[in-house]
Amino acid sequence: MASRSAALTPKQQRFVEEYLVDLNGAAVAERAGYAKSRARQTTSELVEMPAITAAQSARAAQSQRAQITADAVLGRLLRIVRDRAEAEEA
Repeated sequence: MASRSAALTPKQQRFVEEYLVDLNGAAVAERAGYAKSRARQTTSELVEMPAITAAQSARAAQSQRAQITADAVLGRLLRIVRDRAEAEEA
């Protein structure tokens, strides 16, 4: 994956990381630092790039192997908050 990622600019790498979070291309482009006025066009251009596609596939595979999902993270945080609240009530 390092060789694939090395071909990406920092903004492109950020786009790849953010895209896997919510798949909202325009919002992702903005969070990655691209101009809001061109966010949709930028997304369209980026998702067509072979280096972006390869990096997205690699990151998705990595997340799947690690079994890391937003639901899992939120579930863990809710358990921590709930446990702390219960401990404070006791």
